[in-house]
Amino acid sequence: MSPTDKEIKVIALARLLQDRISYIHEAKEKKEELDKLKTEAKIKPEEEKLNLTNEEIILKETQDLIPLVEAKIKEVATDLRNESNEENNEVINRLLSEADEVNNNVPNV
Repeated sequence: MSPTDKEIKVIALARLLQDRISYIHEAKEKKEELDKLKTEAKIKPEEEKLNLTNEEIILKETQDLIPLVEAKIKEVATDLRNESNEENNEVINRLLSEADEVNNNVPNV
């Protein structure tokens, strides 16, 4: 038996929330690594220049993914709410609550 549209949206929302957390952690780690490389580049600029550029690109791409995943979280949560009824279970309510927190409290990275 295939999953219902509602089940697919619940799974998608859970995954998107998880991905958002991963991207935020990755961006934080990359920023710390980039800061370290910048410090080292002052000591040996030629050796670190390529590493620095690559890390800057990775950090920028990761930071760019965060607003995209947040927009998708909002979209899926809205769709799920539109399909929802009184028989929402605890898992769906928790996911929708997390989605609301994302949409109301977006951290700066």
